[in-house]
Amino acid sequence: MNAQIARRESGSAVIEFVMLTVVVIVPLFYIVMAVFHVQRASFGVTAASVAGARAFVQADSLGSAERQWETAAKLTLADHGVAESQITRRCEPQCFVPGSIVEVRIVTQQPLPLAPRIFGDALTSVTVESVHREPFGRYRADGA
Repeated sequence: MNAQIARRESGSAVIEFVMLTVVVIVPLFYIVMAVFHVQRASFGVTAASVAGARAFVQADSLGSAERQWETAAKLTLADHGVAESQITRRCEPQCFVPGSIVEVRIVTQQPLPLAPRIFGDALTSVTVESVHREPFGRYRADGA
């Protein structure tokens, strides 16, 4: 009797392993890859907002700060492979005044890997945003 049962079930372990691989491991691999893509974009956007704010604060004049902050942010985004980002900057209460704060905000849509575009950006991408606030410095000379 045991020989009959063993003969009927021979080879079923391979089928179970293949089914387990398809049902569990392939979706798990996709989820891990999607998380890595979003994390890469998150790291790039964060680094770019910090670089942009610091470039603005460290500039010698308002004119050079206007040129340098956006260049620094775009260069950092390109280094991290992040494309098509919305980059904004604002100063409180105004730019290049000792004690003021510079805020750089970067927002991007990170597409998910292998996601079909027919569903639209809302379902096939993740919004990644970073805001960095950098103080201008209380004891710095007025650069305006």
